Amino acid sequence: MIFVGEIKNKNYNGSLTIYKAEKISSAGSSKILLFLLKGWIELLENQFSQTLIPFTDNSKIVWVESLDKKILGVICYDYQEEHKCGWIHLSYTDVNERGKGINKICYKIVENNCKKLGASHLSSLVNIRNKIRLDSSSSVGMIPTPYSPTHYKMYKKIT
Repeated sequence: MIFVGEIKNKNYNGSLTIYKAEKISSAGSSKILLFLLKGWIELLENQFSQTLIPFTDNSKIVWVESLDKKILGVICYDYQEEHKCGWIHLSYTDVNERGKGINKICYKIVENNCKKLGASHLSSLVNIRNKIRLDSSSSVGMIPTPYSPTHYKMYKKIT
């Protein structure tokens, strides 16, 4: 687990803490894995995802915690060197924390990390019925393009 920094957010008393890990198991506790899986379960329950889990232990993560150490949101991603792409597998914010800027905080860190690695763009697949994820992707500048009958490929050039 790597401490990234603290940030003030008008929706919270005090600062929020930002962390990252170069692989899921180096996050320092199982609570981040449980949070990731909670997000994945929500996607499955809403039939927004295929039944495979695309991330691995080698996937990178960025997350935000409150002062009381509650995880508020996370982005799980990989850098695909051969495509110069930061590929977002999962973006998840706790249902009670949505609309408070948590995803944007995580996204800025992911974008900066991917730029440092040499990425020219960020992408992800989003189910066409997943309005929350489509809106959060659009709010950080990602553009939807048709990918399949059920998914958009979200894309943002970052260089």
